[in-house]
Amino acid sequence: MRYLLLIALLITSSVHAKEWTPLEKGLEISYAAAALIDLGQAHDIIRRRDEGYSESNKVIGKYPSIKRANWMIA
Repeated sequence: MRYLLLIALLITSSVHAKEWTPLEKGLEISYAAAALIDLGQAHDIIRRRDEGYSESNKVIGKYPSIKRANWMIA
């Protein structure tokens, strides 16, 4: 959970050269929410590996570690 909060903070606190429009802000929030949901699902799959669950993301591999999932998805 602490990783999810850290990633959310990093995504939403990035420095920008210009003021964002409401559309750009909405897109950023949507992206951050989708990324956090994806990471949360990856964590759940990793924790439930002994129940037969595996990751379908070929980039991070079928049985990634939590650290690898955090690095690759975020």
